[in-house]
Amino acid sequence: ELPPNDEFVSLEIPRAMLVPVLAGRMPKVKFWVQSDRATELNFELRASSRADSFTPDLTLAAKTVSFRTSLPNFSRKRQRASVESAAVGVQVATSKQSVEPIRRSGRWVEVDFECEIETNRYLMVCLMENSHATVALSDLRLSGVMSLSRKKNDRVSTQVKQTPPDDIGVESFEFWLPTRRPDGKNLAVQFDPPLDCFSAEQVTRGPERPTSGANAWVAKHDDRQPSLQFEWTEERTISQIVFGLDTDFDHGMETLMMEHPENKIPFCVSEIRIFDQNDSLVAQRTDNHETRPTFEFKNLVTRQLKIEFTQRHSEIPVSVFRVRFY
Repeated sequence: ELPPNDEFVSLEIPRAMLVPVLAGRMPKVKFWVQSDRATELNFELRASSRADSFTPDLTLAAKTVSFRTSLPNFSRKRQRASVESAAVGVQVATSKQSVEPIRRSGRWVEVDFECEIETNRYLMVCLMENSHATVALSDLRLSGVMSLSRKKNDRVSTQVKQTPPDDIGVESFEFWLPTRRPDGKNLAVQFDPPLDCFSAEQVTRGPERPTSGANAWVAKHDDRQPSLQFEWTEERTISQIVFGLDTDFDHGMETLMMEHPENKIPFCVSEIRIFDQNDSLVAQRTDNHETRPTFEFKNLVTRQLKIEFTQRHSEIPVSVFRVRFY
């Protein structure tokens, strides 16, 4: 679950969650939704026709869910402001960053796409346009998972879909884009059964970024000092350990002339501590900011290593793409 906070975004534009899914039956998905009237919510499950790509040009399944719980009428008057709590209720962010107060209410809406996924891959769970509905956001951010919306990028297009002439060799596709931090929070969502894509074994495989899967171990979000333990059948001489960490490759940083919300990538593990089989601290790094921090050793002989991690952000769990021993 990505638990809901007190912020909502309008479905005046379609929105989606990009998530890694294992082969097998597609899990049921729930979103926390509000509406000012009884309405129908349209969901689509989309994928890319090309392996390890993220352009959702295939619709695998579509479902319509009736939403019969409505709220009292609320003002549609919008004002330019940041998302903040108000005494009259909760502020609802729209695609234009305007807000409107509505009363705290809503319910989980479940959609079962009733389809089988043939291979491990990324999918987009899309909530299609509905001007009467809003969907809750979550403060929890997660490596390999992000929210998207179907909108135009003013720098490259005047439309939400690229539709070139047939004879120029350029593809036609919709723009489903992430929003820059500090916006762009995930939608509040639950999966049943859970997405089993973030196990510790991921750190032994690679590659060191999302492809057809997240390729990352992600710790429990409430574990402030998670650890990995490695064991061998006999003692080994370790000369080097190299980590592959998440420095948010999918977050655009075109130029330092642009303003960015952080001076440190929030997904990146901030502290690493390495202990041998005697529970002795043999290496550590604090205030880490590197994608591939490397530790060198001269006389480290052990058959067990425990590695503890610390994440500086309470709403982003520790994640590691890979650990390599030499």
